[in-house]
Amino acid sequence: MKWIKTLFYVFFIFAGVILSTRMHGFPIDTIFEPTALIFVFAGWIFIFANYSLSEVIQAFGQAGGMMKSTHQSTAMSQQIIATIGNYGLLAAGMINLVMVFSALANLDDPKALGVAFAVSLRPLVWALAAKVFIGIPLQNNLRYPQGGI
Repeated sequence: MKWIKTLFYVFFIFAGVILSTRMHGFPIDTIFEPTALIFVFAGWIFIFANYSLSEVIQAFGQAGGMMKSTHQSTAMSQQIIATIGNYGLLAAGMINLVMVFSALANLDDPKALGVAFAVSLRPLVWALAAKVFIGIPLQNNLRYPQGGI
């Protein structure tokens, strides 16, 4: 039941984004450019500096309800999933700063400056979307395994 609520929530968020961009004449493809997602994935890879692959798989298995707690506690699984989301946000924030610095190098062209700042926010949009739509629901599944929310 929680997954159905989550899917409806995601649907309404995306519908709101699409409606808002169409009303204001903003092209939707500038928000959903997949190359910005590469930076978020780069941050997720850093999880393997702290945890093994089997621990990460166990965490996602527990969060998805496919695995029962064996040798890994649910608190550790919550920590792993939270860390993945935080590393994605950290990587996106660092890339955002680099892109802002490169945008500020072109202060002589005001039209290009606005586009450059908009482009610099895309990795943060992807990282926040991944944290909100994937990370937080998985953490809630670990925190409330019987459908508590």
